[in-house]
Amino acid sequence: METLLKRIAFFLTAGVLAVGTAHAQPGNGYPSRPLTLIMGFGPGSATDRVVRLIAAEMSQKLSVPVVVENKPGANQAIAISTLMAAKPDGYTLYVGTGSTLAQNVAINPDLPYKPLRDFSFVATIGLHPGVLVARPSLPASNVKELVAYLRKNPNKLNYVTAGIGSSNQLAMLYLMGLTDTTMVQIPMKTDMQISLELMADRGDVAFQTAQTVTPFVTQGKLRALAVARKQRLPYLPDVPTFEEAGLPEMGGIDPYAWAGLVGPAGMPEAIVARLNEVVSGIVASPAVAAQLRDTMRMEPMIDTPEGFRKYVESEISKWTEIGARFNTSTN
Repeated sequence: METLLKRIAFFLTAGVLAVGTAHAQPGNGYPSRPLTLIMGFGPGSATDRVVRLIAAEMSQKLSVPVVVENKPGANQAIAISTLMAAKPDGYTLYVGTGSTLAQNVAINPDLPYKPLRDFSFVATIGLHPGVLVARPSLPASNVKELVAYLRKNPNKLNYVTAGIGSSNQLAMLYLMGLTDTTMVQIPMKTDMQISLELMADRGDVAFQTAQTVTPFVTQGKLRALAVARKQRLPYLPDVPTFEEAGLPEMGGIDPYAWAGLVGPAGMPEAIVARLNEVVSGIVASPAVAAQLRDTMRMEPMIDTPEGFRKYVESEISKWTEIGARFNTSTN
């Protein structure tokens, strides 16, 4: 009898220890409350629409609400500062983009954050093709004519962007650097505002995501001059690539823009792995992948957390070289 009681006591103690150890494991029981996805763009932007699709799918997979919180302004600095103040517990994530995770980092060493040091890389989402567009009344119907006009009329045209350091601005600075031309920047806050400025003849040209401008191009409200891709886009088959347009060096900005999820530095590996598994599964699913490609004009991108970090490292290297070749820190 005494032996039996000792065995029962042993197994009960072992069970308690096992439960305690299980609860101590990072990610066990995660998530138990809502997640917040912070993004530095306003509602209705190209990235916002993609993220809301991903957030809705994440909510279903994780069985908790996943809230998208828009914090536009200051070149996404407001959104990034919010992330950096959050606990690295997997409940607050940031929608990182090419401009904030690579381009700005490469050309501005004075940023108050360093992605490779300050963020946990969670999961990639996709790549945005870029399109150079113009107002229909612009006295240039292709890239060659635009460059010729700019060389004869320095600073006469303007280009519209989502602010200093945005992909819109950096791509245009690269174009001006390659062609030895100059234009005046008009900074806005969202992709939609950029398109509206062009359609209202208040803006002249802009780099935009294919998602944002494709409807306006097909309706004749905007003129597409070239796509920043190695091949033509199937939904804009009449728009040449920059190589076809006589400016092959612009292929250096491909991909024009991309997005992925990051968290504060120090997130538990188990939580990062869980989130990567969920988000990668969502992006890879036939229904979501088709919606990304066919409706949102975004190419799905799937990678491991380690692969995501290496991708960002390569993008930083690419844009460091671009920044060294051209003055990408002004106008």
